[in-house]
Amino acid sequence: MVASSVVLAAELHAAANEQQQQTESLRRLFVYQILAGVQQQQ
Repeated sequence: MVASSVVLAAELHAAANEQQQQTESLRRLFVYQILAGVQQQQ
């Protein structure tokens, strides 16, 4: 029982890290799209 909890906690931690990296990538992509849009308007 305890071992499965540890594994579950480790998986949740890994998922959280992955989610954060994904969010960072999306934020970067979002900024890039804004900059590209601004350049097109000029």
